[in-house]
Order: sequence, then C-alpha cells, then structure tokens
Amino acid sequence: MLSTPALSVVIPVLNEARCIGATLETIIQHAETCEIIVVDGGSTDDTCTIVSEYPEVRLLQAGMRGRAAQMNAGADAAHGKYLLFLHADTHPPVEFDTLIDACLNQPGVVAGGFGLTFDTRHWLLDVIARVTQMNFPWLTFGDHGMFVRKRTFEEVGGYAHLPILEDLDLQRRLRKRGRLARPPATVRTSARRFVNNGVVRQTARNVAILMGYFIGISPERLARWYPQTASAAR
Repeated sequence: MLSTPALSVVIPVLNEARCIGATLETIIQHAETCEIIVVDGGSTDDTCTIVSEYPEVRLLQAGMRGRAAQMNAGADAAHGKYLLFLHADTHPPVEFDTLIDACLNQPGVVAGGFGLTFDTRHWLLDVIARVTQMNFPWLTFGDHGMFVRKRTFEEVGGYAHLPILEDLDLQRRLRKRGRLARPPATVRTSARRFVNNGVVRQTARNVAILMGYFIGISPERLARWYPQTASAAR
C-alpha cells in the first residue's frame, strides 16, 4: 500500500461477519494501492475478528453508533485525496480507483456514485438496477458507492448525524457545488433486504420513504419505516 494513497475506502460495519470478508477481498484484488478503513459501530459477532485478519485494513471503533458517525470517523482518519464510502455488502467494479480518479478530474464534477447491479435476479430488481445506472438528480445513495474529494467532503461538513438518508442529505449539499458523475461501471450489492422483506414490498417502502423525505417528513420519523438490523439491511 502506498504511504500517501490517492483513494481511501471507508466501510461502516455493524455485525457484518457474513459479508465483510468477501468485500475486503474484492477491494484488495481490484485496487491494491488504496487505503482501506473499516469503522465498527459495536459489532457483537465476528466482524472485527475477520477484519483483523487483513493486515492491509485499518480497523477503527466509532465513538458514536450510526452509519453517519462511522463514516465521518473513517473520513477523519483517512489519508487519501479521494474518499469512497462503501457498504459492507457491496463490491466495487474492477479498477474502481481509476474510474473515480477519471470522474473527479472532469470539469465541474465534485462527487459521484456508481450504478447498481444486485446479487439476486428479479424483474423488479433488474428495473431498479437500470434506473440507478442513469445519472438522475437526487438518486445516488450510499449503496451506490459514493465518492468525493476529501477536501470537498470536509468543506460541506461531512455526513449529518441522521438516522436515515444521510447519503441523500450529503448529496443535496454537494450538488450546490457542482455535478455528481456516474462512472461507466457498476457496484454489485446484496439484495438481502429485498429478499427478506419481499421485493415489491421493500421497493414500495423505499419509494414511500423517499417521497416522505421530499415532502418534509423528518428522518427520525422515516427511520421507523426502515429497520436497521443487519439481517434486513440491503
């Protein structure tokens, strides 16, 4: 690993023993020169034990529980010029570091995120995946693998301490400074929340939460509609 990496990958985790190892393997395989930081939010399973088996990875304990707090802690500790925030069950594409560098060096681009593919086939998931591969305003979320210059992230104040949609809140602040880019590649993410809760039911819930956010319902109230347990997480 380079002493001063261009890219720092920040992964918040909470009881993700089932998937964190495979995600780390993918990152290490595809971009050996990036810095990898895993920020634990108080796991009670073998997550930290698995992470500690990778000497390339820095394991931090967040002072506060919550994905926003964990990602902010990882960003504060990062040495990279760029930050990639990745969910524990999301695998980045080949040469994602090169793709991110190319995007963030385009004129007017301040941040970005990849489109999605899911690890489970279902007609509705296929539709959702196609939509995410289009760079619609306001439709870049945490499981897309959001990336940003560290300096810009700090200037906009990082993630707000919200129980849900902290990624959308950050995106809205970033868009005031410039464009968000969509690289010509996709991350592969788990569809476990859809599988556990029902694909149609979970999609309807996601749409309702997004609509609720835009009409002014508080994130605290919206979070009650979206259980944060690891077993249900997307």
